[in-house]
Amino acid sequence: MKPLKPKLNYQRPIRDNATPAMSQWFDLKEQEPNALLFFRMGDFYELFFDDAHTAAAALDIALTTRGEQQGSPIPMCGVPVRAADSYLARLIKQGFRIAIVEQEISPIGTKGPMPRKIVRIVTPGTILEEELLDSEEPNLLLSIRSYRNHLGVAWCDISTGSFETKSISQESLPELLSRLSPSEILSESSILPTEFSDLSAPVFPTPDLKTSEKLLSEAVGKKIELKNKEEILASGSLLHYLRKTQAGALPLLHILDHDERSILGMDGPTRQNLEIVKSRRGEKKYSLLWAIDRNVTPAGKRLLKSWISAPSCCLNIIEDRQSAWELLSLNNFALQQLQNTLRQIPDMARILGRIRNQKGNSKSIIETRNALIGCDEITLPLQTILTEQKEKNIPPNPFLSKILGSIYARADQLKDKLVAAFPPNLNNESIIDGFDSKLDQLRYIQRNSKAMILSLEKNLKEKLETSSLKIKHHSQLGFIIEIPSAQAAKIKTKEGLILRQGTANLKRYSCIELEELSVTIKNAEEEAEIEEKRILEMFTNLISETSELDEISQALAEIDVLCSCATLKNEKGWCRPILTETPECHLSGSWHPIVATALKEQGKNSFIPNDCELFPAKRLMLLTGPNMAGKSTFLRQTALAVILAQAGFPVPAKKAKIGIADRIFSRIGASDDLARGQSTFMIEMEETAAILTQATEKSLIVVDEIGRGTATSDGISIAWATLEALHSKIKCRGIFASHFHELANLSESLPALSLYTMATREWNGELIFLHEIKPGVTFESWGIHVAAIAGIPQSIIKRAKEIRKKLEDHPQGKTQLPLFENISQPTIETKNDKLLEYIQKIDPDTLTPRQAHELLYELKTILED
Repeated sequence: MKPLKPKLNYQRPIRDNATPAMSQWFDLKEQEPNALLFFRMGDFYELFFDDAHTAAAALDIALTTRGEQQGSPIPMCGVPVRAADSYLARLIKQGFRIAIVEQEISPIGTKGPMPRKIVRIVTPGTILEEELLDSEEPNLLLSIRSYRNHLGVAWCDISTGSFETKSISQESLPELLSRLSPSEILSESSILPTEFSDLSAPVFPTPDLKTSEKLLSEAVGKKIELKNKEEILASGSLLHYLRKTQAGALPLLHILDHDERSILGMDGPTRQNLEIVKSRRGEKKYSLLWAIDRNVTPAGKRLLKSWISAPSCCLNIIEDRQSAWELLSLNNFALQQLQNTLRQIPDMARILGRIRNQKGNSKSIIETRNALIGCDEITLPLQTILTEQKEKNIPPNPFLSKILGSIYARADQLKDKLVAAFPPNLNNESIIDGFDSKLDQLRYIQRNSKAMILSLEKNLKEKLETSSLKIKHHSQLGFIIEIPSAQAAKIKTKEGLILRQGTANLKRYSCIELEELSVTIKNAEEEAEIEEKRILEMFTNLISETSELDEISQALAEIDVLCSCATLKNEKGWCRPILTETPECHLSGSWHPIVATALKEQGKNSFIPNDCELFPAKRLMLLTGPNMAGKSTFLRQTALAVILAQAGFPVPAKKAKIGIADRIFSRIGASDDLARGQSTFMIEMEETAAILTQATEKSLIVVDEIGRGTATSDGISIAWATLEALHSKIKCRGIFASHFHELANLSESLPALSLYTMATREWNGELIFLHEIKPGVTFESWGIHVAAIAGIPQSIIKRAKEIRKKLEDHPQGKTQLPLFENISQPTIETKNDKLLEYIQKIDPDTLTPRQAHELLYELKTILED
């Protein structure tokens, strides 16, 4: 989640007696007071006044001045136009909005300041430049509008043209925002959850229903009828904002039709606890996404993130994905062919986004053409796999068949219209060849102009009988004939020569043939540029209007994700889980995908796999055992296995059979939110409340240490009541980890509750964690042992053991706690502690003989005292 900066504290300077250029700046700044104004001045974008102070600090560049206003120097900083993208990227990452101001006409021959206007507003959610985008991440702009107690949400990725809408309740909004992780949000502050307020744009357009319907139809190229008015209103706000930021141009979007009801529900805390797409540090590394990513294309990586962020609850979708990657995993040669080809194919989705937003160029056309040609090499191994399946009388895989159809049927539409071999320098050469006869003729003249000049030069040498004649190009005269002055007298009588300029050493002439050829070459350059622009516009329009290209782009991303899954299965030995509609979860030899991958990265293969058995008769597990033994890891790996299974991916286990869950809740670990004034225990209770009010029979719950943030009696009572509710009222599957051993007594009254513990072993007085799950219950938490491992001083450990023993001998409430006993009298323990403390302060390497002698007396005194 990339935070937006708050509104700029723009203090309008007094503009009296401003220069013409600064008057323009004042006018444009009034249009966008909440954006940094990149004001074009020649080869630089310059920023003034408060903008200069803000940008100089954010970019770590020099702050200087330019001119004066009201007798004071005007603060100014600037960045080169040619390097602007790198500076824009840094500002966008910090959440700023930037208004780009360009000169409208060429400055050549123009008097006074150039007319300028804002050509675009760059915001975190409206980025198109390849250099500013993360190729592996979608970049979502999201809009929220309310209508009659319902919320409409619309979101799009302008860089790919994808667009979606949804009608939800206010309570469901935080979960949706956590899943989508937008870069920028258009919303009223009263609607937006506090934790997302930093992403709010300072401008929130609210067009009416009629205007919103018109904008929506225009953006998708056809009349669209959405069921809910709140979705139409949200779409209108989003599209109005896009039009404004793109200087009046509305991008062409394509609506993605997803059934949001079939998505596995996960709230924000669950996503954070399980580290699905980001680790607790906010990075991809050491997240579930990091552990499973074997994709080779940016589009595939974005789709992988989408699937793992929104696992499916539809059995057909899951099984189609599973059978597709399993089929690919069985043909390793075809799998490698596909991945090698995919590596060479450009990111078509982002290319189409640039073209449709008028940001395309010749490179975009070439990349589209290369992607289409690469499709040939994709279809061949797919056809081979499906043919082999057919020969074995196995029904064709529907997912692979759909992908093959999307690519094979569409890829030939444009590639034959684009050149097969391109010149090496794309900036100076045409990319179209052999397509238009007029352009070919003009380009022939351009490419052969030097030869044509040399041919004319040769003819003139023969005609004028002078070998020293040369045709050259002069910056002011154009093409001219140069002849040494000594030989010029010989050709005075020759017809057709026109003297243009003379010097002491040479004469410069022109002739009808040279003037005609010069005009022909000049016209060829100008006409070729116009003709090429026309043809490129035709291609870009054709690409923009060809919706089948979106189908191809999606198919290429899907085959990349499926290849990634197949590679994951072959590389790590993960299994294909069996999915059912019954509330169960059987994992045989399962492991935590992130922890195991991290250990392997460190050269260790020491992860201990475990089984998990949750079935209707015993659907709730009470897990006890010491800290550091692996309870939290076991809880998380079970939840992650379900997420992977429902996303249609392989699962890190030898075998797996999992009933489809409608929601997953995870409450593991402790944290506070000081900014919101919430303690660790308050957050724990809020998350527990969400579980108890939202979970159903089909949900999976993994919770750890409920009730540990308060007094023991209160904590046990809360944990006891929660466990009873999960078992008897909600009747869901789950793992309930706790140090409250008293809860084990509930197994007699809760028939679906099973007791498990973390296996440990004592060796020479030391506790060894085996990281294994076994049936039973542990009545020892080993907390003091863990404290010793953590480095708590030995004197404190001894005292803690003493207090624990007295508490165990005399339960609290029946005797005075040792905490309040008279413990001031010296004991052997305290004497030893004093002696030990004294010895620990001694540095033998610095003692002099005299100091060592005195030290012995001090030690003797302590022992006798």
